[in-house]
Amino acid sequence: MFEFARKCFEKLLEEKKDVPKRDILNYTYVFIRLGDINLLNHFFFEALKVKN
Repeated sequence: MFEFARKCFEKLLEEKKDVPKRDILNYTYVFIRLGDINLLNHFFFEALKVKN
């Protein structure tokens, strides 16, 4: 999902040279949140593997 979002953003930058700073900040925020979700999911499954 993160990779798809990044590719879409790169495509947007190729097609539209003057991207407003607000849009760039919004996309950056989305990338950060998707990365956080991916990382949390990874840690959740790793935590399930640990036996007490």
